[in-house]
Amino acid sequence: MKYFLAHRLNQVFGLRNDTVVTNRICQNSTPYYEYSLDLIQQCSNLRKFPNICSKDIYYMIHKYTKPEVENMYPNYEWGVIWKNLNFKYINLYDRNIVYKVLHDILMNNHKLYIIGNRASPLCEICQISETNIHMFLYCSKVQECLAMLYRMIFYLCDLNINESFLRFIFMYFPKVNKKAQNTLCVIISSYISCVWSNRDQQGQLLYKFKGKIAREQKYHLLMLENRAKDFFTDNYCNLNPHILQNL
Repeated sequence: MKYFLAHRLNQVFGLRNDTVVTNRICQNSTPYYEYSLDLIQQCSNLRKFPNICSKDIYYMIHKYTKPEVENMYPNYEWGVIWKNLNFKYINLYDRNIVYKVLHDILMNNHKLYIIGNRASPLCEICQISETNIHMFLYCSKVQECLAMLYRMIFYLCDLNINESFLRFIFMYFPKVNKKAQNTLCVIISSYISCVWSNRDQQGQLLYKFKGKIAREQKYHLLMLENRAKDFFTDNYCNLNPHILQNL
């Protein structure tokens, strides 16, 4: 086996003429060794070889598979959406919830009904099928909080929502400056997380949402200090309880 590996590695890297070695080995090999050697050959063709990392090898082994949601909404720039989702100042719990919404794997009555854990797929309040889009956009229990979110976006990001809000829920904000985009990432993810976490507390949703925005903004100011205005809009950085209460 050592002669075979020496022979194959010489072929990969072109180290020397191994005619003599070739006569001493069997040309048959197992798929296990061939796969490893083929992987080494692929690595050797990378531009930054030999300075490669495990991430480079992972992307060579694991071929990219387009998520189903990208086929459902092909007009969105999904590279931008995934980048927004990975904005480093989004709360980790919020990011997890938004990830599940984007991949349509967050549990709701419609999904629970399909797997047999609910007697009905209908929203208990609206009496129509409870999908994720219904839960965050159209359910009557979120309308007051959603109106607050519209006002907050207008005040913090100077954006007037005059079109479908679905793309905002999907973290897609084309033609928006970088600071406004970062601010949107935080407040949209906070809204989605807040609605999900308080889905059984209808009367307190608006209060909970305002409190969450205040906590997230305070955390960003403490963590970034004077650099906060490099990442977020001025109105977000200057937000205080009095302004938040009167939005």
